[in-house]
Amino acid sequence: MRGTIFVAVVLAAAALKAPSQDVVVSKAGGERSSMDWSGFTAAGTGGALFAKVAKADLERSGWFRITAGGGEFRVTGDAADAGGRVAVKCVVLCPARGGQILGKSYEATTAEVRALAHRVADEIVKAATGREGFASSKLVLVGNGTGKKELYLCDSDGAGLVQLTQDRGINLFPRWGGGNRFITYTGYLRGFPAAYRIELASGRREQLAGFPGLNSGAVMSPDGRSVALVLSRDGNPELYIQSPPGGALTRITRTAKGGESSPSWSPDGSGICFVSDVSGKPQLYIVSRSGGTPRRVTSRGTENVAPNWGANGKIAFASKLGSRFEINVLDPETMAVTPFSYGDADYEDPSWARDGRHIACARTAGYRSSVCLIDTMGGEKITLVSDRGDWFSPAWSR
Repeated sequence: MRGTIFVAVVLAAAALKAPSQDVVVSKAGGERSSMDWSGFTAAGTGGALFAKVAKADLERSGWFRITAGGGEFRVTGDAADAGGRVAVKCVVLCPARGGQILGKSYEATTAEVRALAHRVADEIVKAATGREGFASSKLVLVGNGTGKKELYLCDSDGAGLVQLTQDRGINLFPRWGGGNRFITYTGYLRGFPAAYRIELASGRREQLAGFPGLNSGAVMSPDGRSVALVLSRDGNPELYIQSPPGGALTRITRTAKGGESSPSWSPDGSGICFVSDVSGKPQLYIVSRSGGTPRRVTSRGTENVAPNWGANGKIAFASKLGSRFEINVLDPETMAVTPFSYGDADYEDPSWARDGRHIACARTAGYRSSVCLIDTMGGEKITLVSDRGDWFSPAWSR
């Protein structure tokens, strides 16, 4: 889908602190450590929901296999309903490391149980592996279940789906920014593609750019002080930086033919990866935020689109080989490319989770699109959102 959108747009217009490397759990490929939950008890509806969600989060993390006895890690404690609230005590033991590695008590309202389970799962991942978890992060994505392309929010497991926009039109390319305070996106609220930003706490929306022609791909810099976006105000779709968001514009690229799309900031904000078809087909390029000559960084496949530069320093993107798109990961330092292909569908719109291990992406098969999770260290893909229409363009909070 992204390759098609890129071409259509051009014709119409004429990354956080890296995860710690001090990893306690060290397994080959997708091998998991066993985690025994038989010593944890759950009472009441809220207590049972907590245990169910936390265990599912830990298995989804890729680091653990939940067992009933004999685990390398053992979880004890309880979760129980108490007067409209849920009280949780969680202790994690690792005999190989001398005993307890986590011991905490928690309390939440029944409405907050899922959020608490996600939080505790991330704390367990951190205590056991030294890495950040992603269970308590959220996804923004595009869905057309209403017959229009609207923005939605959901939990990391696809639950808790909430419609964010009610525009009854076309909204595309959502991205988080400003410490997860904002969502930027491209919307056709006024009949043409303009760049918008929504403040989640207040629901307030502002237009960042609405020049004649194309205004697309707005994404906030890691420090939240600038926005990269693509504008056709001067002819070809070109890459610009707006500082501050909604403020003055600096043109970054000057393409004689073709155009640019899909900017993504480097983790330190010093550079931007973007798509350009200056060579005849969409390929990825990297340019300094101060401008200069862009460096082409892809050549594999006939089209390379939708880059997402993760906090791990790697760039995930969609690459077309033959008739299908697959997810690839590029190391811009070594130029090594690792493909992640299942061969059963088109996989596009990749977005790195904050653990630097998982990627959410759109999967399209039989003219239906869903959002799924890919583990770059091995394991099967997991469907996150698939009902009520088509789903695409997922983006993780940080």
